[in-house]
Amino acid sequence: MLTKIGLIVNTGKKQPIQLGKDLLHWCESRGISVYTTAEDGSILGADKNCITEDIGKNVDCIVTLGGDGTILRAARITAASEVPILGVNLGVLGFLTEIEVPEIYDAMDKLVREEYYLENRMMLDGCLKNKRNQTNFIGLNDFVVKGPLARLIIVDV
Repeated sequence: MLTKIGLIVNTGKKQPIQLGKDLLHWCESRGISVYTTAEDGSILGADKNCITEDIGKNVDCIVTLGGDGTILRAARITAASEVPILGVNLGVLGFLTEIEVPEIYDAMDKLVREEYYLENRMMLDGCLKNKRNQTNFIGLNDFVVKGPLARLIIVDV
């Protein structure tokens, strides 16, 4: 049975914030510890002992409330820990999210009882170099390189 869940929320929208607060109370009423990042925790009113920037090492799984961008954010934050992520779609398209809002509490019950299967996804490790510096990236799905001008680039894959 899962006892520690991470919660990552799209804090730019009201619906995910309210659902996050509701889910926080739902978990606490069942004795489930909810960990979150400092940014999300301050908005959700999470217990200060459960706010951590190393969220992936403290939880059994992550629940995201938002859209695909929220899942991508969670994947970047937790990449080193390989913790499973369950996405609840509060966005527009939801290609990466697994469940819709009306299914959330049924899905949470199954998650806590560990009645689920894992779908492995490949993470990408990238490096952007130019003459002056180098920047490393971790991503799920893809990388987007933006610049002020359209120009030819060389890509090694």
